[in-house]
Amino acid sequence: MIHTRTVDAGIVARNAVNSSLGRQWGLKTLCRELLDIKIQGNRKGHDCMEDTLAAREVVLWCIQRPQELASWGLVKKEEEEQRQRKELEKAQKLREAREETKRKEEAEKREETQKASLATTASKEGETYSDYSSDLDEDEMRTTFCID
Repeated sequence: MIHTRTVDAGIVARNAVNSSLGRQWGLKTLCRELLDIKIQGNRKGHDCMEDTLAAREVVLWCIQRPQELASWGLVKKEEEEQRQRKELEKAQKLREAREETKRKEEAEKREETQKASLATTASKEGETYSDYSSDLDEDEMRTTFCID
């Protein structure tokens, strides 16, 4: 929220980190990390007075300690960049695993198709694929039956 007379602690924190990351820090996190206090611990929900006072304290801390805020912002920026890199690496590994699985499935389908074709051809000639395959190793089967 931005007004001419209002300061949003979340925007102040986001700007200290780098607004282009798109991450927003909540009041509870800001209180824990900047002020070392715990808020919103009530199971019945938020206490609006507690939130109001906590927001005021976060903003005052940010105004009174600009160097500490900048240091906190640098640390959080690095943490967010590391998190994003890990997510990208994880997504890349997942894509690669899916592609490998797809390649294996396609290879298995081709092999099954070739076996079925060989079995059909051999049965027309009065022989079965198994008649040959028991006497041949894999390389000889590939050569004999033209399996790639």
